[in-house]
Amino acid sequence: MESKDLFKGTAEYYSKYRLPYPKSLILWLARKARAKNKSARLLDIGCGTGQIVIPLSRYFGEVVAVDLDRGMLREGRRQAKLKKIRNIVWINAAAEGLSPKLGKFDLIAIGSAFHWMDRKKVLEFAHCILNPGGVLAIVGGNSWWEDKELWKKKIFEVIKKYLGPKRRAGKKGYFAAPEDSFEKLIKKAGFGKVEEKKFRANHIWTIQEIIGLMYSSSFASKNLLGERAANFEKDLANSLCKLNPRGRFAEKISYYALTAQKTK
Repeated sequence: MESKDLFKGTAEYYSKYRLPYPKSLILWLARKARAKNKSARLLDIGCGTGQIVIPLSRYFGEVVAVDLDRGMLREGRRQAKLKKIRNIVWINAAAEGLSPKLGKFDLIAIGSAFHWMDRKKVLEFAHCILNPGGVLAIVGGNSWWEDKELWKKKIFEVIKKYLGPKRRAGKKGYFAAPEDSFEKLIKKAGFGKVEEKKFRANHIWTIQEIIGLMYSSSFASKNLLGERAANFEKDLANSLCKLNPRGRFAEKISYYALTAQKTK
């Protein structure tokens, strides 16, 4: 179940430092959902600050974006306004508490917030409110937590120094990997064949960007670090500068989209 405090205080950092999904991924989802006319409807569950829903909105007539965190929604609305996007309805609600009164949809997208949901309940609900032929899409990217690249390992050495060895999930919890794969869960919810599509991107991170990205997370937010945040930043910057005095770190990023169609 999602927690209201899981990403408390992270919205500003989330919007600024989370990388956008590749344009190729967004276009692929629109084509997958056959969003060729303005009658198509899109639902983004756990929308955050709009990383999926804002770029996808141009392909749909009606768009609904849902998130439990009010700060995320405020930032999402602000970003949409800056881009002159007016067809998104923003709803503050838990993924597990949504009503069929939202209507039927042609595409339901869920990003990294899927990790924090009652996945079985949300997938069954998604199957219920999709139009026949509608598409479910679970979208995400590679996790840094268990990455073997040296500079990423150094980041988590510093995080563990301040917040302990286990991966935090807000102030009150810890991350727990799902017992079943996402593909298995999707099939159990009544969907047909699950297709996985990979997308690649490259980015060069600065130390400031890395700090901002950590502050956008549930495991190293400023809310978690509290008064230790300034020291955390210094330690992280020093640790990374020892590896690369220029403070620049290249990453080959892998994104995925798991899609499945409602066949009946």
